[in-house]
Amino acid sequence: MLPSKNKADGFDPTPDGDAVAVEFHGEIFLVPTDPEIGEKRQVTSSPWRDQRPAISPDNRYLVYVSDESREQEFWLFDRQDGSRRKLTTHASFKDTAVWAPDSRRVAVTAANRLFTIDLDTNAVSEVAYNQAGGYQVSQFSPDGKWLIYARSDDQQNRDIYAFEIAAKREHNLTESPFTEMRGVLTPDGKKLVFVSDRADGVNHLFAVSVEKLAEDPDDPLVKERLKRAQAEKKDAKDQPAPVFRVDPEGIRRRAVQLTRGTEPAGSFFLSADGKLVYFTSADERGRGLFSITIDGKDRKRVSDGVFASLTPTRDRKKVFYARTARCTRWNSPARRRSHVSSSRCR
Repeated sequence: MLPSKNKADGFDPTPDGDAVAVEFHGEIFLVPTDPEIGEKRQVTSSPWRDQRPAISPDNRYLVYVSDESREQEFWLFDRQDGSRRKLTTHASFKDTAVWAPDSRRVAVTAANRLFTIDLDTNAVSEVAYNQAGGYQVSQFSPDGKWLIYARSDDQQNRDIYAFEIAAKREHNLTESPFTEMRGVLTPDGKKLVFVSDRADGVNHLFAVSVEKLAEDPDDPLVKERLKRAQAEKKDAKDQPAPVFRVDPEGIRRRAVQLTRGTEPAGSFFLSADGKLVYFTSADERGRGLFSITIDGKDRKRVSDGVFASLTPTRDRKKVFYARTARCTRWNSPARRRSHVSSSRCR
């Protein structure tokens, strides 16, 4: 149980969900999700405000924001040897860092600018600037060569873009006069799922193929061939990251609406294989967590309740979310809930 007076200010689970980095009263702790296994570890202990923890995909590092140097800066904590070091020197408000798949780089935003940080060389590179309001970065592409972010233009029209880091070139993936946000790629990098109000002003989920379709995915022969290819890929070891490609021509016409109705879709995440989208919304039974296929079929209610700050583990076997007066873990396959005690953060 998480008493309301001890409510966590923020959290980020480890890739396998065995622990959670918890932001609590300006300090950061690593708290095991099973109270019988492991011990709480205090990452920071100072009079300064430490916040927005983000754990690396390899589970070794934790990046967070601290004003220890009297300005908000990004810091790196090494879970292996317990060392800390400051990554940035830039007087500005900082948002949460986003990790590259290889755990060797992070993308960060500050003062309407987009930066990448190389942990091997400590190089901080400014890669883009948007005077109209900065960037909301959601992820790196699976191959680590692109960034996916939402940004507004000079007319405050918000779209989702893919940014090629080496070329410093962006491509508009949603291209509409409506408001698009929270773009997430499927694991194979072939589709982008996002939230848009282009359906009568109600926020709904959409999916768009970032490459032009060379064949009909509903063709039975194509389906069977893709199914066999997926099975072979699943059995293969040391699979290379899928190469991310963008074909922006005609991309607006390729967008498909997934959810419908008067109730908006809220936060969401994708299943490990990218075939299902889990999202918060409501129906005649009230608020809940729902699922729908990537092509907008077979909508189902997964669980009742309100799921704030919905955060899955990288393997998608567990999902963490915040509830009033408690922090909760949902085990995806078994659909069981358990509570992460933050009394261990006191």
